[in-house]
Formats: sequence, structure tokens, C-alpha cells
Amino acid sequence: MYQPCSAVYITLGPTNRPPWPLVATRRQIAEPASRPRRPALLHHVEIYVSDLEKSIAFWTPFMKLLGYDDDRWSGGMNYVKEGQAYFCFLPAPREHLAAGYHRKRVGLNHLAFQGTSRAHVDEVAAWVRASGYTTLYESKYPYAGGPKYYAMYCEDPDRIKVEVAAPSGA
Repeated sequence: MYQPCSAVYITLGPTNRPPWPLVATRRQIAEPASRPRRPALLHHVEIYVSDLEKSIAFWTPFMKLLGYDDDRWSGGMNYVKEGQAYFCFLPAPREHLAAGYHRKRVGLNHLAFQGTSRAHVDEVAAWVRASGYTTLYESKYPYAGGPKYYAMYCEDPDRIKVEVAAPSGA
């Protein structure tokens, strides 16, 4: 259903409300539709780890399988992929190591990455197993997330849960 808003027409969603506020500048209204808007994206994720070298041993090959390049610097390790948020791993300050990490505490539960296909998810899962890292929900692989959700789950050296999911419908 179309509803007029000044000289702009919008499509209403199932709630009969527009999917965005009805506030627009003259410039926004005048901009040609051919100029695509870039969505707001995550810029980076910074993660403290208990042992940087152990984390690098896991994350470098893992991220390479996902198309990220490693970028070592004096304070830690970054994993970068053009057009994507980058991931930065840093050693946690000593005074905070004793508490450790647990995904069920307040804070990060897990990191989920998009694989390119089911075969890609299988390739990552095979690397995790062959490298001796902990896989999660192995008896339900690859449908631990549901009958239509193809994914693998594992833990990094600090037990941060990591997921790689195949594209929907793949």
C-alpha cells in the first residue's frame, strides 16, 4: 500500500508503518535513486585474549580459510578483509586474566561468520578437527542450529565460541 508523504511515496510494511522515520532533508529527496546507500557496517571488533601466540595459532589459519589477511603489529594481530570489519586480537592485561572468559557471562556470546557454501563450512570444520581444536555440537553437525541452518561451531583457545554458517538456501 502506498501512502503520500509530501511528494514522496513510501511502501508500508506489514505493521502499516514505514520501515524508517518519515523525516527527510530536501537533499535526500532530491538524490537520484541510482545512487545506492551504503548500509552502516561494523568497523572492527577488538578481542582480548589470554595468550596472544596461542590465539594467533588458531585465528591465523581459521581467518585465512575465510579470506582474511593477517596483519601483525607491536600490540597484537589484526585480520583484515577488504570491505569487511576487521578483527583485532590483543593480550589481556594481567590483572584481568584470572576471571577468564565464558560465553554465558555478560558480554560476547560468540562470533558468527558467513561461509561461501556448505562445502566451505565443511572445509573449515575439517581444519578445526584436524588441528585438534574443540568442535561443539558434533553429534548434530551440520544442523545444530536447526534443520535448515548449515553451520559448524567450535572454540578458540580461550573458549570463545566461533560459528561458520553456509548462506541461506545453499
